[in-house]
Amino acid sequence: TQKCHKCNKVGHFARDCRSSGNANVANAQRNNEANPKGNGCFECGSTGNFKKDCPKLKNKDGEKVNAPGWVYAVGNAEKRGNASGDPDSNVVMGTFLLNNRYASILFDTGADRSFISTAISFLIDIVPTPLGNSYDVKLTDGKIVR
Repeated sequence: TQKCHKCNKVGHFARDCRSSGNANVANAQRNNEANPKGNGCFECGSTGNFKKDCPKLKNKDGEKVNAPGWVYAVGNAEKRGNASGDPDSNVVMGTFLLNNRYASILFDTGADRSFISTAISFLIDIVPTPLGNSYDVKLTDGKIVR
């Protein structure tokens, strides 16, 4: 696993560290260069704050508001052999970290509902909620489950 030797946190290297006093940011500011990749606020682009403290994400009373999350289309699942074979498929696939657990996920950008397996819901600390309705769900292999 990646471990930063500057802040001792797992998940990044020292060259990408966003903790205060990052040498990459200081060097870039001295040389009047653009903000190095991965440093600063992902909401407003400023080097003076991080997204969690971004002034754009506070309402008029100074309270934090939720920001929309980023969504990444990792790749067309059809090309990886996991879609219906339709080249116009809206299905994208990727491996994502959910509550410190890696999960392979298929996203259907054309769907109006999203579902998660009860087996993985327990692993990532999500409590299943009854839907109240039944749905016919077409899987990527063409099977329909209710």
